[in-house]
Amino acid sequence: STASPDPRWRFGLHYFQGTSNDLGDVFTGSIDMLAQNGLRLTAARMLARDLFNCPIDMLVEGGIMWHDEKDDQSNFLQYTLALKFEWKKWPWSDHLRTRFGFGTGLSYAEHIPIAEKVNRGQRSSSHLLHFLDFNLAFNCADLARLTRLDRVFFHGNSSCIDHVWLTAGIPHRSGAWGLYGDDKQGEAIQSGSNYLSIGLEADF
Repeated sequence: STASPDPRWRFGLHYFQGTSNDLGDVFTGSIDMLAQNGLRLTAARMLARDLFNCPIDMLVEGGIMWHDEKDDQSNFLQYTLALKFEWKKWPWSDHLRTRFGFGTGLSYAEHIPIAEKVNRGQRSSSHLLHFLDFNLAFNCADLARLTRLDRVFFHGNSSCIDHVWLTAGIPHRSGAWGLYGDDKQGEAIQSGSNYLSIGLEADF
């Protein structure tokens, strides 16, 4: 991989698609897609690198998710703020830089997402819930070299995209086992909404 200075900022654009499944089902591959989808903008700031002398970086990340609810209700915005940790050392990292991220924080949605209503069986929810974000990212310059696409598009030199990453993730919001209160039926809000996302991130 190409040696490069350590950037401090990151900006991302992601497409996401709704699911009707809880988080456990999504992780095991039991996924039922919904029509609802949208776009997500993210901005992150690096807080610390190599925490505890381990290959773990810590960032703070904010996001805005625009939900297209397909006329089932008004489209709306969701705002997220999370503390994020990324593991960046893998056996293949010398050939393909890879990072796995986990973020935890807050989510505020202007409307309760259709995906959340479906997943919760139409029980009420809260506009403010806990936010989790899982993602796996691959360096685009390394991908271009491995697939030989750098010869097609970059004349054998893909260093211009050395700070661009292809990322796939699972944005999730829920009541965190009742931490954010009860629904209108008096039951603790537990499940929420889950989305599958894919996008590009650029480090600066």
